[in-house]
Amino acid sequence: LPQQLKSIGRYTFSGASQLVGVDCPGSLRILGANAFAKCTSLRSLQLNTNVKVLPEGLFEGCTSLESVTKVKISHVGDRAFKGCQALAKFSLVTGLEEIGVEAFAGCSKIEMINIPSTTQRIGERAFEGCTSLYILFFKGGIKEGIGRSAFEGCTALKTVYLPYGMERLSERMFAGCSSLQEVAMNKTITTIGSGALADCIALKRIQLESETPPNCEGNPLEGVTSLDKID
Repeated sequence: LPQQLKSIGRYTFSGASQLVGVDCPGSLRILGANAFAKCTSLRSLQLNTNVKVLPEGLFEGCTSLESVTKVKISHVGDRAFKGCQALAKFSLVTGLEEIGVEAFAGCSKIEMINIPSTTQRIGERAFEGCTSLYILFFKGGIKEGIGRSAFEGCTALKTVYLPYGMERLSERMFAGCSSLQEVAMNKTITTIGSGALADCIALKRIQLESETPPNCEGNPLEGVTSLDKID
């Protein structure tokens, strides 16, 4: 790409099925929505530090995408990486404020996610169907909340520790996480949404730090039969 390029418009390379790699120049600052969507041969992309926002649908359907090199971003848009089945690692670092709806849904090779303390909001179904995800670490309380079904169907996840400052487990937040065995809830958790842990068939233990049990909406544990201990 030209060295003085400052922006790439919406859908510019969408559907370019022969595109394999992109090295963005240091001058680039803005990426348009769906700019690389359905580039099914795209395997890697090198971004620069001037790009702060990954807009909606940016890499949606890029089924061969393995890596995106980037230092810092503030927003990952809706469906930005949806269906990127080959994406095994993407670093979320301090400065990230928002993860959009279905941002990483269906990224079935991602194994580890660290949510930085600067993150204020995680959208609905953001990590739904990330079936290889087995390490999930929150560094802060996500002040504006986590959308429903954010981690639904993450079938490799075994343990979750919910941080101080988080107040609510959203509806179906961890539903269908069939390997999940233990959930530890900080004392700031006041509400557990309907179906938050539904069909977590391996769930054995829930740890509650608060002396007052959280308010449960509907049945958060629908389909759970293996629970041994709540302490």
